[in-house]
Amino acid sequence: NAGEKPAATQAPDLAAADSFDFKAEVQEFEINLLKQAMEQKQFNQRKAAEFLNLSYHQLRGYLRKYDLLN
Repeated sequence: NAGEKPAATQAPDLAAADSFDFKAEVQEFEINLLKQAMEQKQFNQRKAAEFLNLSYHQLRGYLRKYDLLN
């Protein structure tokens, strides 16, 4: 569906934390979004890229960055 968005991932509870690893949390969030989009679009990279409002090459870059191509 045109207006579909990936399911939201629960944000960490910062009030209970002594410190926070921003980069690790962002990386985990991106990986989860990529995996969900790829599964939802039956591993069709062009459709997943469109779904995430990325170019095909941007999606491939993220998949390479997180070693998700295999």
